[in-house]
Amino acid sequence: MAGLALPRRVTHPPAPRFRAASLVRARLESDGRLVGHVTYQAPASAFGSARISGVSTLDARRAAFAFAALLGVAALQNAAVLLALAPPRIVMGGRFPERTPELTTMLFVALGVLAVFVAIVLLRAGVLPGPKRHPVVRGATWLVAGYLLLNTLGNLAGTTWFERGMAVVTFLAAGLAVVVARSRHDS
Repeated sequence: MAGLALPRRVTHPPAPRFRAASLVRARLESDGRLVGHVTYQAPASAFGSARISGVSTLDARRAAFAFAALLGVAALQNAAVLLALAPPRIVMGGRFPERTPELTTMLFVALGVLAVFVAIVLLRAGVLPGPKRHPVVRGATWLVAGYLLLNTLGNLAGTTWFERGMAVVTFLAAGLAVVVARSRHDS
């Protein structure tokens, strides 16, 4: 039985809780080579949520709340024009120098779209109850991000400094929507 080599198992002592645990496995081949591999287990984050694809559930929820706050700024802008607290030229690319029924309709539609966008992102992040893992919800979140990127280009082409400044808001909101769309959930 001199030619029979038994596999050997080499392990490191357990790592402290705040460090990553690793396990080294090695075996001695019949030709004398030592073959092994290392198994690495990442530690849990400080908040206890598992990180998958670089975006944790906690990060997605924070991004969703920040997203809702940014779109709240856009909603306040539209509401200010509807209530005649701001000039109409700061919305819709400056196409309306004064309030018209068409502008009023468009602003109400815009407020509805913003509300739907916030609901989609909050649903995807798990803040609202519902099927956050459903492919339709995930796809809708990506559509929200794409729409907001296009809206950013429209804001940059706006005629007023205020609308061009809103490009920053829509760009940040699009980035936050991407963070939420990329997230994966354990439950």
